[in-house]
Amino acid sequence: MAKKKELLIIHFRSAMDYPPVYNIARYLAGIGVSITLITSRKKESSLELENYGVRVIEVALTNGSGLRTYLAYFNYYFKAFIELVRKPKIPVLYYESISSPPVFLFSLLFPFSKRTLAIHYHEYFDKEEHKRQSFLERLGRRLEPLLFKRSSWISHTNVDRLSRFHSEFPFIGKSKLHLMPNYPSEKWVHAPRVKEVSDKVRLVYVGSVSMESLFLSELGAWLATQNGKFTCDIYSKNMDDKVLQFIQQQPPGLINFKGSIHYDNLPSLLPAYDVGLILYNGHYSTNFVYNAPNKLFEYLACGLDVWFSNTLLSSYPYETINTYPKVVKIDFSNMSSFNAKDALNRDGMIYKKSHYTLEAVYNEMANSILI
Repeated sequence: MAKKKELLIIHFRSAMDYPPVYNIARYLAGIGVSITLITSRKKESSLELENYGVRVIEVALTNGSGLRTYLAYFNYYFKAFIELVRKPKIPVLYYESISSPPVFLFSLLFPFSKRTLAIHYHEYFDKEEHKRQSFLERLGRRLEPLLFKRSSWISHTNVDRLSRFHSEFPFIGKSKLHLMPNYPSEKWVHAPRVKEVSDKVRLVYVGSVSMESLFLSELGAWLATQNGKFTCDIYSKNMDDKVLQFIQQQPPGLINFKGSIHYDNLPSLLPAYDVGLILYNGHYSTNFVYNAPNKLFEYLACGLDVWFSNTLLSSYPYETINTYPKVVKIDFSNMSSFNAKDALNRDGMIYKKSHYTLEAVYNEMANSILI
């Protein structure tokens, strides 16, 4: 009988705040890989992943005093290190620089270890942005060059991020560099809803919110000029007070905060909408500029058109020409020039089922690093 494949995943932040981690852990467990996930918890627990056969080691992080917080961080790193030592031969996948210290310590103490090391980044920040990050993130990035040399897989979510990362660390061999985009499961894929001519156009935004990082005020000003033809619903786990105040100031029913929604309920909810919005302001962060976000592919899978900000350069390759659901680039800073009728028009276009699904992506990774 073949030995069961195993993978240790180290993800410092809560896995429930990062759907790609939630997805990869349960998908690999579902195809017979023994998964151990070491993660943290502030609000939402990741223990529900145990229902899918994932072994979860979860460390509670609190927003208490500085000493109490750092003791919790130490506890997380200590538990991750113990797990690395306890199973020294199984492959390890860690996410982001902040998760690297226990792997670095293991590599120092066991320099001849042959364990397979994989690294993935949800996000991309340039050198100047790294300088403004937390102490632990900066510490992790200082430690990582040794780990880059020992790794067999390093991935980013798109070509632009991977290329910029490689320009910072040119000593990394190209054979180690991979793409691992954030796609939903093929189970999400729906045909677009049939819209009656008299229906209002239903817009939706799912994700984190802030007035500084999103084109919310611009969207609100435009909606107010559309004579009630459009409505917009917002779903978010963490509602910013400024955003909530802004929504409350809009005409009734124009922009609606619908609370949070579990990730697994999105494929049932989203097909009721017409357009999914990606409102990130690319001027806010390099991470937004070089971004083709989860939401783009989740909206497409559920049959929605996608309107994204023209400041998101890495989303440009997904614009559509002859097919729908449509992916449309918008200058949210100049909505007066936006022709919604043209953006929504599908005359002469054919339906194209989304092929951006996680199964092929994660199979490639698994075949590369699992023994």
